[in-house]
Amino acid sequence: MKTKRELYNIVIVHTARTWERIRKKQRHQEMDYDNIESVDIILEIASIIMEDKVLKKFLRCKDKNSWEWGNECDEDFSDIYIESLADNIIREEYL
Repeated sequence: MKTKRELYNIVIVHTARTWERIRKKQRHQEMDYDNIESVDIILEIASIIMEDKVLKKFLRCKDKNSWEWGNECDEDFSDIYIESLADNIIREEYL
C-alpha cells in the first residue's frame, strides 16, 4: 500500500528524470534554471502532479493490487503516466 508520502517521493523521482531528459535535449544542454533552482521547481511540479485526479483516486483506492492504470488513464504504468504529466508541465511552464 502506498502512502501519500511514498507516492510523492515516486513523483519527485519521475519528475526529476523527466526534467533531466528534457534538459539534455536543449541547446547546450541547459535550462533557464540552474541546478540549485531546478530542485525547487522539480518539487513544485511534483506538488502539482500530486493534485492530479487519477493520483488522488489511486491514493483513495483500498486495494492497490486490483488497481489498473490502463482503466484510469491513457497509460498502462504509473511511471509513464507521471512522467507524461511532468513533461507537459515542464514544456508548458518552463521552456
